[in-house]
Amino acid sequence: MKKLLIFLLMALYCPLIAQQQEYQNLTLCDEDSLDVFTYSTNAGVQGTYFWSIDGNPSVIDGPSYDIVWGLYGEGWHTVTVNFDDGIGCPAEPVSLSVYVEICATTTMWVPNCFTPDGDEYNNVFFPVFYSGYDPYNYELLIFDRWGELIFESHKVLEGWDGTYGNKASKAQDGTYIWKITFKNPLNDKRRQVVGHVNLIR
Repeated sequence: MKKLLIFLLMALYCPLIAQQQEYQNLTLCDEDSLDVFTYSTNAGVQGTYFWSIDGNPSVIDGPSYDIVWGLYGEGWHTVTVNFDDGIGCPAEPVSLSVYVEICATTTMWVPNCFTPDGDEYNNVFFPVFYSGYDPYNYELLIFDRWGELIFESHKVLEGWDGTYGNKASKAQDGTYIWKITFKNPLNDKRRQVVGHVNLIR
């Protein structure tokens, strides 16, 4: 969760002073949550907070507002907070501009062990992608503990079966390093991730 601070500088006299925080035109992903909260230099000031997004009033009444931006869609949005102390000294409205975009996220799962023992379960190691990858721009490399490349694949569903040297030899039990490189078609950027997998026979 990202946090921003909108200052409400509340003086001891009328009128109460509102000052806008420096964060402007902030870009967030649609799946981000943003906690916008206020701060008073006068802890003794009591009153009611009125929040709105794009001019639509919110039911939130308090010094902070946790906003999930995926509910509002892509584009510019404005968060506004008003404060009224109830005795005729309201603060000026304070606004924050936020641009929400659909972010190019990748969802994948990489197992941390596999058992190439010849039964029908868990014989091959490969990552499982759910979104945000190009199956035609993909590479999986497997290295042994000395850094020697022992397996390479450019097909998402072609994993490592625990052999090396054109399948002539079985790799020993132990920990191996994997390196996965792929392109995200949503932003056309290549990404590389590295991890380890345990081979257990």
